[in-house]
Amino acid sequence: MQVHAAVDIPQAFVATSGDITKLWRVLAEPCPVVAATARCQDGLVRQFSTLEALVRYENPRRASITSLELSARSANHETTAEISLGRRYTTSMTASLRGEEACISSLRTSLTDVLEGMRPWYSRIATVDLFFVWFPILTVPYLLITILGLSSPRSSKVEIPFRTAVYLTAVVVGALAAIGFVIWGTWRLRSRFFPVSTFAIGQGAGRHQRDEQLRWAVIVGFLVSVSASIFSALMLAA
Repeated sequence: MQVHAAVDIPQAFVATSGDITKLWRVLAEPCPVVAATARCQDGLVRQFSTLEALVRYENPRRASITSLELSARSANHETTAEISLGRRYTTSMTASLRGEEACISSLRTSLTDVLEGMRPWYSRIATVDLFFVWFPILTVPYLLITILGLSSPRSSKVEIPFRTAVYLTAVVVGALAAIGFVIWGTWRLRSRFFPVSTFAIGQGAGRHQRDEQLRWAVIVGFLVSVSASIFSALMLAA
């Protein structure tokens, strides 16, 4: 019986040479004809017909891999498989498999094991929707201000001088601009230091290692500073 299986894994990933080798070999067992297509930062699409050529790719920052697709088929075209890593506007890792039920069931299990093993420790940070982070942070102060405004006594008519109105308008606009800048800056920093897709092959392995050290330094430093602040506050309170 011919079946179709789709695998969607919405997590961040770090694809090393070892991971790509595992994926290639898993595909090559039922589908010996395997090829890779890499979309790169310089706008070029590079084709790789062998595993050796792919893992030896220099992957410089100028032409770093942004997404990778592995396609495989059997000699009689009855079994086909496609894996997409890092595609934009969709799940970060997907696989589409077609063929005999027994073969596809085994292939799906093997591929899922490899793909899920590529999850980095910061995957939740990289994939969480920032709307659910900023919404409560901005909503709580707004509700407090609204409640305080409703509970304060009101006169029948309040006249605000023109200069004061201009000043308050400037303050509100500045506050909104600052909030927008912080949200944009947070998104940029997350994209830079907590990327959803990382291809740690060639020079990319060194870049990933340096970013990993920086991530740990920043997070550990932040936790230490927060712990020190809490400890100092408790000591002063005592």
